[in-house]
Amino acid sequence: MTIGRHSENDFQLNDDTVHRHHAVFHMSPDKQPVITDLDTENGVVVNGQRISKTELHSGDVIEFGEAKFRFVSQQ
Repeated sequence: MTIGRHSENDFQLNDDTVHRHHAVFHMSPDKQPVITDLDTENGVVVNGQRISKTELHSGDVIEFGEAKFRFVSQQ
């Protein structure tokens, strides 16, 4: 799933601090959720740390520019 400001993304964020194509969310081969920054200026921050790619866990706070979300997983 692509995340960004542009309308062609799967998850569109209407926020000028979010890049047009900001990040990609996918499941790893072992079925773990992963978020990957698409080399953006504002980056992706998970739990206060800027990342290039990381596995997500339920309760993680993800930031795209000034937009914040809490990741919730029901496994």
